[in-house]
Amino acid sequence: MITFVTLSKNNENTIKKTFESTKEVAPHILVDTGSTDATLEIAAHYPHVTVFKHPFTTYGEMRNLGAFYANTDWIFALDSDEELTPDLQKELTNISLESGTAYRVSSKNFYRGKEIKYSGWSPDYKFRLYNRNETSFTNRKVHENLNLTQLSTKTLAAPLLHYSYDSVHDLLNKMDRYSTLFAEEFVGKKKSSYGKAALKGVWTFWKTYILKRGFLDGKEGLLIAKYNAQTAFYKYIKLMEYNERL
Repeated sequence: MITFVTLSKNNENTIKKTFESTKEVAPHILVDTGSTDATLEIAAHYPHVTVFKHPFTTYGEMRNLGAFYANTDWIFALDSDEELTPDLQKELTNISLESGTAYRVSSKNFYRGKEIKYSGWSPDYKFRLYNRNETSFTNRKVHENLNLTQLSTKTLAAPLLHYSYDSVHDLLNKMDRYSTLFAEEFVGKKKSSYGKAALKGVWTFWKTYILKRGFLDGKEGLLIAKYNAQTAFYKYIKLMEYNERL
């Protein structure tokens, strides 16, 4: 059997879809890091969801903590703005899990209800299904990944749906949060400057909008390219300021 593990903090707008998509599949662990909205009230309506509260440390540690709380060895890491498609529900219900294997899943990513097919958002594969006795997530503040050393890998056939952002407000909040976590992780380890930050921003815009064909996503593609560029810029500006405080 599989247990789903989700991290949450103020996800009332998306998490109901997450719980609805898992209720007929497997039990669900929710690790909440301080929600003040209706997230926990929503979770209380789902008998298959068990809530644990813990202060946030890093995304990797939080995912591993959720896996520790599970009653099964096989874990599916599902984000609070994601849901299983009906085909993925069936696949996970009938899957024969293989020891020594980690499974990746593709996701269809949406911005304000529109699927983004370029801009680096598609194809989008992430390793999410694994045996907690065989691997765990890396202990990073951002962009945590499963350790795949000595594991075979397979790809699930069906995708999940990822409602990445519902507004510019969401983009700006994530930019601020992720740029700060980046600076905290690499302070004293990487050098930065205004010039480096500017070059990172320009390169990221070019990569997203031209190389990854973000222009084919229309106005949303332009917005995403600008968002990625600004995130890259502020990551290195914050890192520069953090380094100056050492």
